[in-house]
Amino acid sequence: MDRDLVRDRVVADVAVLARAQVDLETFAHEAMQSLQRAVPHDGWSLGTLDPASLMPTGVCLREGCAVAWSAHDREWARLEYGQDDPTSVLAMARSGCAALGVHDVTGGDLSRSPRMRDLMTPVLGCADELRALATDGHRSWGAVFLYRLRGHFEPWEVALVEALCPSFARAVRRGVLGMWAGRRTVTDDATPTMVVLDARGEVVLSSPGGVEQLVSLHHGDGAEASEGLLASLAAAAAATRATKGAHHPTTRVRLADGRWCTVHATPLGSPDGDLVGVTITESRPRELLPLVVDALGMTPRERDVLVLVVRGADTRSVAEQLHMSSHTVQDHLKAIFAKAGVHSRRELTALVLGDQLDPAW
Repeated sequence: MDRDLVRDRVVADVAVLARAQVDLETFAHEAMQSLQRAVPHDGWSLGTLDPASLMPTGVCLREGCAVAWSAHDREWARLEYGQDDPTSVLAMARSGCAALGVHDVTGGDLSRSPRMRDLMTPVLGCADELRALATDGHRSWGAVFLYRLRGHFEPWEVALVEALCPSFARAVRRGVLGMWAGRRTVTDDATPTMVVLDARGEVVLSSPGGVEQLVSLHHGDGAEASEGLLASLAAAAAATRATKGAHHPTTRVRLADGRWCTVHATPLGSPDGDLVGVTITESRPRELLPLVVDALGMTPRERDVLVLVVRGADTRSVAEQLHMSSHTVQDHLKAIFAKAGVHSRRELTALVLGDQLDPAW
């Protein structure tokens, strides 16, 4: 079949899937099955990212050769987030690169990528990797990796996958909203927990309940997903050790029991040390609101209106505080209701706050 025809069909099929009412796992498996027709691969993985920090959020789906590779998640995370690599997720996002083939970008010199040089090729037998961000053009919600054990990905294959990035982003954003709708809100007696990790991401010290909290930092992929998440945070935090004023990595994670937590990592001790402190706190609505706003695709002005409405402000008060007419407020509310899939202020407030009754959050 003509290459352009196959490309157009795959792009159309994946776009339909992204708009369908299916969960993220179903979308991923069906989308990759469709993609396989145009871009053959031996395995794939899809991980969700916090759009604010590009750190993992604990959801990792895999198929093919990638399933057996989960035992190496900790080493992968150390190389992905702790080394200077032009093909890393962070480097891609910073350069505005939505998709790339590692062999192509490195000119065939895979040693330019520490991840490929030290793990993917010598240990896992991966000949090439095609990486893509699930990006909507503004935020990256996840990353998709395709693997070949023999041969390399061609530039036209990278271009095809890049055309799928908006659909990947749409599906991941919908997955975030699905997890949000099924959440449990924070309790008044919630106590932050802290663990101390070594350079490999292994726990060396924990506050009461810390280890139990770590066990719940995963979705669908068992303990390996939480180990990879922690190792990613530890590596990213360690990488900031020598940079004064650097932002330490933070990610927002939905726990297995429906609660959301904010996980923050900070290097400890001297500049040449290797310990990282990880704090896990149950997230308040105010901490998660930006995530929901981004997932719903709201404009900055719609966000301003939403914040005031869920805090109890009426139309007149919103108009006065935002210096706009009441009619404009109503227009924004109509757009917000449509994007959120609700029909009233009460439903909107319930969506954002759940059973968190304190409007001050």
